[in-house]
Amino acid sequence: MSDRNFAIFYSDRYLCHLGSHPFSTYKYKMIVECLIRDGVIDREDVEEPTKLSYEELNLVHTSEYLADLLDARKSPRTISSELPVSKDVIEAFWWNCSGSVRAAEFAFTNRKIGINIGGGFHHAFHHRAEGFCYINDVAISVKRLIKEYKAKKIA
Repeated sequence: MSDRNFAIFYSDRYLCHLGSHPFSTYKYKMIVECLIRDGVIDREDVEEPTKLSYEELNLVHTSEYLADLLDARKSPRTISSELPVSKDVIEAFWWNCSGSVRAAEFAFTNRKIGINIGGGFHHAFHHRAEGFCYINDVAISVKRLIKEYKAKKIA
């Protein structure tokens, strides 16, 4: 994607069923399909993010909280989520976070536009879920840019 002014990150791994919760992860797929259908982007403009490591998640989230997430364990740290505490939901949100971090890294390192179709789950605290946010992709993106790229100003 180096010849384009942008990179769009998306994966079908962002998708999961959230039961009766009104938030639908399937809107991400619909957005990509609409952008392609309307000629805004080509299918090859969409890049699959590489999955974040445990260590990258641990830049923001505590080991205890991550253990609860990885085991899909209902605990005082996960119970505040409005979403089901299940492995497939947590895995989907992990992938969403991966897209946000990779889009931020692309934008920073290439001085171009990085877009993640999913993500934006910034309400999660370092030690617990909040609302429908399990993993704070915004905070992890910032921490990665500071740690790996010595970023000084991030908007």
